[in-house]
Amino acid sequence: MRFRVRWPIALLLLVFLALAVRLVWVVGASLPGWTLIKDDWVNHAVSLVYWKPPLNYQTPEEQARFWKKQLPTPDEIKQNPHLALGAAWRLNSSHPDFLKRHYASDEDSYEIASRIAKDSPWDNQDIQRMLESYQTSIREDCLKLMETATQDSPEDIELWRNRALLLFRINGTTRHSYLEPRDPDWLAVLDECARHDPDNALYDYLAGYQLWYQSTEVYYNDQGTLTLIIKQSEEYAQAQNRLKAALKKTYLQMGSQGFEAGWEFLSETPLSFTDQIRFAASLNCDWICEHFLNKLINWQSTELQISLNRGQIPEAVNYARNLLQMADQLTEEQNGDYALVYRSLLRTTGLNDLLIIQREHAHTLTPEEVIATKTEFEASLLEDKILIEAADRYNSRFENLQKPPYLRMAILTGTAQNFLILSLVFYGVAGMISRLSRKHAPVEEIKPGYLGATICWLLGTGVSFFVWGIVPDKMLSYQAEFWIVPLFYWVSFILLIAGALSLIKHGINLPWSQTIGISTLMFLIVCLFWNIKSLPSELYSLWKQSQPVTLIAYTAVLALLAAFLVQEVRAFIQNKQLNRNRKLLMCVSTLMLTLLVIPVGIVLGDAVPHASHMRNLLSPVTWKEVAGLYSTIGRPVNQFQLIDSPWICAWLLWYWNDGELFAVGLSLLFLLLWYLKIRSKTLEGGFTELLQTRKRCELHSLSRMMAKMCLMSALFFLLIYLATLPEMIQPRIPKIQDDLQLMTHSSRNQQRYTDFIVEVRSEKPLLNQFKQEIRENILDAFEQNNEQKKQREGQLLDIL
Repeated sequence: MRFRVRWPIALLLLVFLALAVRLVWVVGASLPGWTLIKDDWVNHAVSLVYWKPPLNYQTPEEQARFWKKQLPTPDEIKQNPHLALGAAWRLNSSHPDFLKRHYASDEDSYEIASRIAKDSPWDNQDIQRMLESYQTSIREDCLKLMETATQDSPEDIELWRNRALLLFRINGTTRHSYLEPRDPDWLAVLDECARHDPDNALYDYLAGYQLWYQSTEVYYNDQGTLTLIIKQSEEYAQAQNRLKAALKKTYLQMGSQGFEAGWEFLSETPLSFTDQIRFAASLNCDWICEHFLNKLINWQSTELQISLNRGQIPEAVNYARNLLQMADQLTEEQNGDYALVYRSLLRTTGLNDLLIIQREHAHTLTPEEVIATKTEFEASLLEDKILIEAADRYNSRFENLQKPPYLRMAILTGTAQNFLILSLVFYGVAGMISRLSRKHAPVEEIKPGYLGATICWLLGTGVSFFVWGIVPDKMLSYQAEFWIVPLFYWVSFILLIAGALSLIKHGINLPWSQTIGISTLMFLIVCLFWNIKSLPSELYSLWKQSQPVTLIAYTAVLALLAAFLVQEVRAFIQNKQLNRNRKLLMCVSTLMLTLLVIPVGIVLGDAVPHASHMRNLLSPVTWKEVAGLYSTIGRPVNQFQLIDSPWICAWLLWYWNDGELFAVGLSLLFLLLWYLKIRSKTLEGGFTELLQTRKRCELHSLSRMMAKMCLMSALFFLLIYLATLPEMIQPRIPKIQDDLQLMTHSSRNQQRYTDFIVEVRSEKPLLNQFKQEIRENILDAFEQNNEQKKQREGQLLDIL
């Protein structure tokens, strides 16, 4: 028995096999890689039909309701107290992506409000109200979780350190933010924490800064001099005592297991792996620590400047030395990556302050102390540059994720994936219809013409790209958009009405005059009931304001329309070729069509004066992220300069607006019209015979043809997907692995960062270059005149 080899099919299978092997080779045994692929498939499939914002885009109130349902029970906390720690850190702040529904868009506020179904746009007060409502909602849960965890496991000092941090929340914007206690008895709770961790300066620093902040007011007076007013002298004295107590402690450790506990909690939630990574990355465990250290620096620097203004030089020197002591207390162990940076920052700031005091008040330091301070200052500035260079090298591992080629590859992969999903869905539907109607199969079937089918797909995709890509991207001029967009919508609207009436006319076998007459009658009846209350007043106003000639013209048109309707309705009723059921079907069909047409026509009419409103009539707000670019209302912000062409921006908007869904729908519609046209030419009765006597057999033929076309489309886009997926997924796997390492082994992640520091320190030419830059740009500032000194100080502050 001889087998016939079909070389095109064999070659195609070989290509698919090669691409599949390449994908397996790239992803390998990486769990994050395959999990990302699985989540991408689920997210793409859901986003095509479900346009509600995901959890990270929802308002803080909605996020709070979700997280409160996921909190661990007391029994679970007793078995694993770190679940409570992770839940508390997740509750600590909402995910900030909800702000992207308001910002990062070039659209006006009215359009943003209409697109996100809000009665009014969000302003800063609305956002602040949302954040306040969130904090009010989660405050008791956050405090209760940490209290329960520390009671169940009092020997775990990590829990006490995190409980102290979670006693406070960051309130206000980044520039004018402050720490606000969640618990009115915060001072007693800090003392309780200190009893379990007596050598840690964290609790006294927290108490001292909060007491200082509450008891003072700092501002610049009319002369531009920094001024401090003590509002509560008793609390101010307590703050100074707490500061002195903290400076005597052995170390300053704020904990390093917040991310690990947060990941442990998120792993128990029903979120997908990708969403778990997203929410774990938004935990602000390090942010609140960095914010607190910034406030400590601000506290000491403010007191230093106030002491200088008052001529209290020894006190100013003490405040500068306090910063050096804090730097010595801040250990790399039991702290996050920020410890490396802030140790250097504290030391640089303190040494800089000492040198400024010495410059302005000679003989404050001994000659030996001046030499030692300058030497340490130069070493500290060198450490700053080493840290910056190490951070740049550390982050450069993921630089491919921030380049235009990656964005293009990511959009192409997502587009192919959406087309593949839709093609398979329509293939399944068409195949099922074809199978169910198989017994009515015609003797002769129309074989699909590949050229005609390809033209239909290209035409549908092109129309979709124009409406949901080019138009939202504003690539058209305002004048062109003002005419083209409304014309496109109105022509499409009229063609759809004409097509529907044509189907009704041929399906029931009515003359066009009767079809139009019955449809017009239904239209008038629906309009009458639509505006039944305001119709008399509107008619009276029209009659009163119209000129006699206009009124006569209106009357003549109405008379002719009435005569036409009476004639056609009478002919329809007396039509003996139609039985009662077909006449009833005609009335119901035209009535349903009218009920659909009138609301759409009203929306189109209201949107005509505003081109932007008409542009967005059929643009759904989806919430897809591509290469770090998030969905926005209107044109996206060019984050990382990823968008290097207006066509790429239009493609991105088309992808965000689910353009593939409309492209496949329009393509199949054009394919249907093409089939009906070709098939009608082969029948003597034309389109009427096709609808009346051959519906079942033609349904089989049509569904069989569409199934074949959808299968071919699916194979084509599967080929593209397999070819582009490795290029898109390969750069993401190291980033996900890095994030996972931070969540599960933060100490190892810090060690990897330390490895880059060691690498930079080993490069002698680079260190010599840094030293030369420091000598030229910084240290010489203390050898030059006052004007140049001030300029160098400004540069120094910018660097710091």
